[in-house]
Amino acid sequence: MNDPKSEVKLQFAIDAARPALQAAADAAHELKSTDPDRARFERDMEVAMLVNRLGFLCGPNLRVLNDVADLLIEHEDDEHATPSEQRPS
Repeated sequence: MNDPKSEVKLQFAIDAARPALQAAADAAHELKSTDPDRARFERDMEVAMLVNRLGFLCGPNLRVLNDVADLLIEHEDDEHATPSEQRPS
């Protein structure tokens, strides 16, 4: 069983990172390459680097990564939702 204090600390850290992650996601979406082939290459390289780094993560780090990914997906969903569909923050 997980220590409740550790759970609270993890949730606090994720909540504290939320604004920075949302700002980073917004900025990343604003980056546009003038060359579509270059943009596709850059996305492919980013995915390859991410996959390469995942091999070195331990279970607890993967859990944090999963929580961060959930947060970014939630942000992306909220960004594309109509005002009546948006989740409360």
